[in-house]
Amino acid sequence: MKQFGWKHLIWSLAVGIAIGLALGLHLPRWRLMHGHRGGDQTSHMVDRFSRDLKLTAEQRTKLTAILENTHKRIVSLHKEEGTKFEAIRKETSRAIERILTPEQAKRFHEMEKRREAHRRGPGAKAGCPGPGPEPGPEAQGR
Repeated sequence: MKQFGWKHLIWSLAVGIAIGLALGLHLPRWRLMHGHRGGDQTSHMVDRFSRDLKLTAEQRTKLTAILENTHKRIVSLHKEEGTKFEAIRKETSRAIERILTPEQAKRFHEMEKRREAHRRGPGAKAGCPGPGPEPGPEAQGR
């Protein structure tokens, strides 16, 4: 059985921490953008504000416009950040590849493909980060 060296362990930990941090920063925004709080976020907020603040019909209309505009701005910002995040991820992958042997690089590419497939998830749109990694086969057997 092949032993893994300290460099491999440290590299694996560093990559795991980087991915964990990236997902931790992106996942809440992704959920907000994609309405993962139970349906239409804007109408839910308008209803809540209307009830709590006793808004008039005119105020409801204006609030809806404000929230829809804000949502568009958040989506735009998310796309910009996603592009920057992807550039950093690719740069990191290239740097890692430069320190690997050809055999390690081949295995690394396979790992990257699996990670990308899990990150995107089924039916994900290009440019939108997926929900994050899914448990591997070893975790599903628990």
